[in-house]
Amino acid sequence: REAVANKYTHPLAPLTANDVVMTSGCSGAVEMAISVLCNEGQNILLPRPGFCLYNTVAGSRNVEARLYNLLAEKNWEVDIEHMESLIDENTAAILINNPSNPCGSNFTKAHLKAILGVCERHRIPLISDEIYADMVFSGQVFTPTATLTSTVPILTLGGLAKQWLVPGWRIGWILINDRNNAFAQVRQ
Repeated sequence: REAVANKYTHPLAPLTANDVVMTSGCSGAVEMAISVLCNEGQNILLPRPGFCLYNTVAGSRNVEARLYNLLAEKNWEVDIEHMESLIDENTAAILINNPSNPCGSNFTKAHLKAILGVCERHRIPLISDEIYADMVFSGQVFTPTATLTSTVPILTLGGLAKQWLVPGWRIGWILINDRNNAFAQVRQ
């Protein structure tokens, strides 16, 4: 946990070993993050197109998956207006995948800030699947979502499998980026 915290800590999103939860791969991180933030009967916003595991995990927990559109003509950016229209009083979390699987997009800082603005306005936590963080196309720069906010609580998901090409190792993690202690119950 300490090694992961040291690797991913940032002056704008500081981490300690206590902010790291080790999981059985990033898939285990997806399952754990959805499980701790979403209760049966609630809903979670997921990307379309997106990694099929998100919908499977939500469904297995009787959490409604509401799919927000990614716009092909805008390099697979989130349709912010559509995302926001899906939110209601039962929305427990929003999940993004950046860089994206299966689309390969890498959101700009401005676009990430627009997503965070939706979370802030509606007081909804964000799950940010960043398993491909170290694998962007040449000429692109990846921005960790947690470095762009001090108010939105974020569970950042990652793991070794993609970056180091070791899928059988099943080492993943959740980084708890929560400067205002909104996840106090989650930590217990």
